[in-house]
Amino acid sequence: MFFSVIMPVFNSEAYLKESISSILDQQFDRFELILVDDGSEDRSLCILREFAERDERIKVVSISHKGVSAARNAGLSLACGDYVTFMDSDDTIDPKTYGCVERALLDFPCDVLFFSIDKIAVGVPGHPNGMPLEDACFTSRSDFMNTLIRRFSMYINSSCNKFFRRDVIENHKIRFKEGIQYGEDRLFNFAVLARSERIRTLPDRFYKYHIRQNGSLSTRFLANYVDILLPLHKAKIEMVEPYGTGTSEFEHFRNSDLKFEVITALIASVRNRNRMISSEWKECLRRFIHAEYPSYFFDRTFRRGSDFWTAYFWVIRLKSPLLLSMLAVLYEKKSRITSKPDRVREKKSNDEVSDHS
Repeated sequence: MFFSVIMPVFNSEAYLKESISSILDQQFDRFELILVDDGSEDRSLCILREFAERDERIKVVSISHKGVSAARNAGLSLACGDYVTFMDSDDTIDPKTYGCVERALLDFPCDVLFFSIDKIAVGVPGHPNGMPLEDACFTSRSDFMNTLIRRFSMYINSSCNKFFRRDVIENHKIRFKEGIQYGEDRLFNFAVLARSERIRTLPDRFYKYHIRQNGSLSTRFLANYVDILLPLHKAKIEMVEPYGTGTSEFEHFRNSDLKFEVITALIASVRNRNRMISSEWKECLRRFIHAEYPSYFFDRTFRRGSDFWTAYFWVIRLKSPLLLSMLAVLYEKKSRITSKPDRVREKKSNDEVSDHS
């Protein structure tokens, strides 16, 4: 069995040595490491070439700056492994990972294998880990999707904690969507999972996701966050819907996921308000008011039993930026006190907030 490890790199000189070393130090050595420099302006490319000179398993590719999706796609076009995995250039991975993954795949050959994530906050407020995955083998897509509906969170957002059978990717011509600001991992994962029959999960937190303040897509604020998260929610529901339509569990899953995405965007907006001038804050509120909410957002069952969602619904219906601003600020203050912005958060691990989720 042979693995292809793809790492996109852009201006990561401060973290590259630790990140690459965590791969080269694996107890399992049957892999190729494809390092794709995405037009870095620092010493990243020099560091990559220095590693390549010392280890024949490394391939270095340099492309003009087009973003993480284009870099990953460039790596996929060169990959030769039976399985493909991805890694970000500022994260690390446990040295036992590849050996454990090989044994798991030999025990249960599958289309996708993934494991839990260990979030390490670096100079930012703590980001607690969610519940670990179960050690489970899913012999059908339906079995996996129904478990996802019941469990709610299964670390499906990130591509970095997964090993994908390369045949599935190539046979269905799956690639990362280029030119988008956020969520490329999710869309890629959803496309692969929707075409996978056998899936394996492991509880181990092998992937070490380093959360930093330096403006990575996972930590920086996007003013149009709600317009980005709602289509990602739609894509997830479209993946799951064929396996749960008409059940109360699916309705709960669908509503809870929508609530979580809206809350994520709302709290992020309030916490970044001091970075906006008055007109930018008004535009941010306008995006919430005029967002393309799915039809079930307007059903009474969506807001039943919740003062917040009842208030939010009427604020959206009234199209009032002032009321929305007041509601958002009050809710964010409550979340700081309770550390649980909504009951739905208890059902989801924090990895679902970002693409490392």
